[in-house]
Amino acid sequence: MIIVTEDETLDLIEDASEYLIEKNRLSEEKYQIGSYARYHYDQETEELIWSTGGVPKVAAKIQFVGSISKMSNTWLWSWANDSVLTKSKRDIYKVKAFGEKHSIRKLIDAKWSAEEVDGWEMAGVAAKLLDAAGAYKSPDTHCDTFLIYSQIDWVRNPKDFWRFDQPKNCAAITVRQIIHENHPVLYVTHDADDHGWQFLTLDVPRQEDGKVVALGEMIEMDPTLNDLADLPPGWHAWRKSPRDPWIREVNEQEIE
Repeated sequence: MIIVTEDETLDLIEDASEYLIEKNRLSEEKYQIGSYARYHYDQETEELIWSTGGVPKVAAKIQFVGSISKMSNTWLWSWANDSVLTKSKRDIYKVKAFGEKHSIRKLIDAKWSAEEVDGWEMAGVAAKLLDAAGAYKSPDTHCDTFLIYSQIDWVRNPKDFWRFDQPKNCAAITVRQIIHENHPVLYVTHDADDHGWQFLTLDVPRQEDGKVVALGEMIEMDPTLNDLADLPPGWHAWRKSPRDPWIREVNEQEIE
């Protein structure tokens, strides 16, 4: 074991932070990742995608570094978090191994008291050790998740990205007003029982207006529906117009 001093640890963190700041600056300069309306990450594909109007613009490969709990003000490494898939954190074990080799407690201890700046510092260390192209923070109500990314590039063929939990040829429910009269989709449900999708207007649907189409057809017709690809089963979403953001919540009728 090569034991480093506290000053050497601070120097490592400072150097890594400077590395990350420069890498993030270059990514922002080239890809404008801070300008897109939405982002979405997928543990299965290990991808982070930035999009606007439901159209993917930039994509990158990711590894989950860790998260800061806003409830307990603690840092948790991804390798100690069972909710993170092994494939999405496999490289972070190298960061832990580096910490063990050099006896750096912050890289070894699974959980410790921390603030947001600590999250960025650990993301910086991971980015520098793994030669990543940058890091990204995904904020949530209860925690901030820190990711590092590589292989970042423009999305050449947006139609190649499929983010829904059902295949493109899966049957989806809609109404003739949307299919034949160009009414916008303003209400969407993701059914809890069979994970099916329904794309409707804000009017109460009538049985005689019902239509069955392929899920892929709906997304091609209205790419903004991509923004709901991560809508959990048993939830619904609505908007006042295609220009307005989606409002999401648990569908209480699904629970009853």
